[in-house]
Amino acid sequence: MKKFVVFVVAIAFFHAIAGIVANAPAAEKIPVRAGQVGTMKMTGEVVSVDSATRTVTITTKRGSMTFTVDDKTKIVIGKKGKSLEDLKPGDTLKVTYNEAAGKNVAQRITVSATGKRK
Repeated sequence: MKKFVVFVVAIAFFHAIAGIVANAPAAEKIPVRAGQVGTMKMTGEVVSVDSATRTVTITTKRGSMTFTVDDKTKIVIGKKGKSLEDLKPGDTLKVTYNEAAGKNVAQRITVSATGKRK
């Protein structure tokens, strides 16, 4: 009889836990701009910089990626803030970016090694 009571109490316990879990609120999502997936990072070498379209293209282990640079993008070379025009082919970059409206939008570009500069 004791085993039966323990069995019934155990089943009641598991049903109670299942009910609590089923009624738990869903996890909150971190708010991001519409169309964004979240912050991602990529490291690669600069292939080209296009000031007219405000893009920088790098080559990575996964292939080539192009990033859009906007007014909010912070570009750092050494300890100083720089501009898109200061990036040169051959520079090694670490890019923190978001995907928005089908584009990779750079939030921060940090130059970790400079290529041959003229």
